[in-house]
Amino acid sequence: MKKKISILLADDNKYVLDSISSYIRDEEDLEIISMVESGKEALEIIEKGECDIVVLDLSMPEIDGFEVLRRLKIKNIKTPVLIFTNYNEENHILTIKRLGASGYVCKTEPPENLISAIRTVASGELFFSDKK
Repeated sequence: MKKKISILLADDNKYVLDSISSYIRDEEDLEIISMVESGKEALEIIEKGECDIVVLDLSMPEIDGFEVLRRLKIKNIKTPVLIFTNYNEENHILTIKRLGASGYVCKTEPPENLISAIRTVASGELFFSDKK
């Protein structure tokens, strides 16, 4: 049996967490190991090496997604990070690429795009949606 992709979901909106987790839970090859509502909590789990991929919002309390990416880069932590956010401005996308994000999906896109992006990023490839 193939190992499931373990996912950390990080978003400050519980409704968003519940919504995307319902789609992910339907996928046999994906497993949510934790859902957190702050960048600080996300960093703690990532630093323990407990997940294969992080689905991260940019706008969060305590430590935002940009700062999470900065700290991971400084610490040379290679866990793939897929940014899932409402921000779709070109400068934000350029910044997250520079900070080492492995992918980007806008929250306005269909859930199938997020599922596809998770699999792509978990396999070591980049996924930057061109939907604006």
